Amino acid sequence: MSPSSVIGAIIIARNGDRTVFHQDPQTYEPSATESTPLGVVKVLAKARPVVFNGAIALLQGLFPPNPDNNITLADSTVVMAPLGGYQYIPVESVESTNDRSLESWTDCPVKNHHISTFHQSDVFKLKANEAALFFQDVKDYIFGPPATLENIIYDFMDTQFVHNQTYANLLPPAYIDQARALADFHEVGVFSGKHANDIGNIAGRTLLNTIFAGAERIAYDEDPLKLAVIQTSYHPFISLFHQLEIIRSHPELAAIPNFGAALAIEVRRRGVPPESRDFLRFKFRNGNQQWARVCNASGFTKSTMNLGMMSSTVVVLVSVLVVTVRMVLLAQRVRRAGMLQKALEVYIVF
Repeated sequence: MSPSSVIGAIIIARNGDRTVFHQDPQTYEPSATESTPLGVVKVLAKARPVVFNGAIALLQGLFPPNPDNNITLADSTVVMAPLGGYQYIPVESVESTNDRSLESWTDCPVKNHHISTFHQSDVFKLKANEAALFFQDVKDYIFGPPATLENIIYDFMDTQFVHNQTYANLLPPAYIDQARALADFHEVGVFSGKHANDIGNIAGRTLLNTIFAGAERIAYDEDPLKLAVIQTSYHPFISLFHQLEIIRSHPELAAIPNFGAALAIEVRRRGVPPESRDFLRFKFRNGNQQWARVCNASGFTKSTMNLGMMSSTVVVLVSVLVVTVRMVLLAQRVRRAGMLQKALEVYIVF
């Protein structure tokens, strides 16, 4: 089989380190939080601007200062951009009030009903009973939120554990891991579902349109877009891993991703025209861990070997993507020449 090459990629990235972040356990309305130097930028803001800062930090790495970023004036004076040729990359911020694709779970009555149903389920009550002793013991280390399964006390504990030396020295070693496991259980229950189109997967469902649109443009040779960056929070990761059923082969991904996590969806091409075939490859990096291939989706090829190893949900999603891409390619071929396109797109929750 001939080697393949990457023709473009869609990157879904989580924000970096921040201070404690509270979410309403019923509506998931966010509270104020603060990015930390470990998260690259420090600024007091709502949760969404913290994600915005992550996008800016990512662009600073992708497009570092360049002395060639200068202009020559009429008197032959060369003026370089500030900070050694800093490159100002436009960022498209997405308000949840006018675009629900990146934060669809807030102000959603059906989603709120799903959360209430989960909290009233037998599996939730069983887990709450199992964790009752832990919540009783951990009260002395929680200052603010009630120590219950409905509240993600792990966020508070983890923030203090990382940034408060006194707290880190006093906290019993096993407590942080127990809190993380309970937080994973809760968030997976809220942001996943048994079927790809379940309301629990709404965070991933609404993001798929953006992913498909990026893949369509990358697959079209005359479109200059090669990299689409979607800077978001942890919620869509949980939904997407369940929708694609990646958790079947990687059960460890049924959890909250770490700060700085990223899912790279590579659009790859094998062969030369007119026999070339495009396919997708999914690679995931959980924070500062190494990249790991989590799924191949070769729906563009005639071979069904890789598809047979994948779940039916992946086959359906890839089939939809294949059909969509082919239809869009046909439509795009009749576009007028000279139509301006962006070579880089950044989508963020703001």
